[in-house]
Amino acid sequence: ALAAGKLDEVEMRLLAGRAGLNRAQNSDRVWQLNNHFGFLPIVFIAFSSLLVYWFVFQRWLVISGADIITHAAFAGMIGAVLRSLYWLQFQTGKGLLRPRWFTSFIVAPPIGAIFGWLVSLLVKAAAQAVSKGAVETDWRTVSLLAAFAGFKWQWALGWLEETARSIQSRMKDKTPAKPKS
Repeated sequence: ALAAGKLDEVEMRLLAGRAGLNRAQNSDRVWQLNNHFGFLPIVFIAFSSLLVYWFVFQRWLVISGADIITHAAFAGMIGAVLRSLYWLQFQTGKGLLRPRWFTSFIVAPPIGAIFGWLVSLLVKAAAQAVSKGAVETDWRTVSLLAAFAGFKWQWALGWLEETARSIQSRMKDKTPAKPKS
């Protein structure tokens, strides 16, 4: 029908196919629970966050209580969880949640923790470089930037790229020129 130029017929068949898909999906209660309320992604986010909490903070860093709250990696993880929940409500509100996106809900908390930690290192290093000595950074400021890095990955990546370019240019400036023979 498409090759013959019968666009009205093609459109009717596409609409009939979409209606059939909607009927099939809406008959499945699990699909409705997941697509309309995002149940499974919430489980994935919670599981991944608990796994990061246990592995990073309890086993690797061995910190607990108030020390966790003031750690930049924790703030980054919280930012990533917020990002995931925001994106989930946005997609379920439109009814467009797709199973292939579930991986992003699983990897968001660890990525947020990593970005939070990296941004905290950058902030602390920049503060020391500017003050030309040891300086104590406010954990609230660092945590705010770490949470934002966990929420807005593109911003954190851009900041890391800019820092890498700056370091590379300074290293090129400091390398001695080869003597001419």
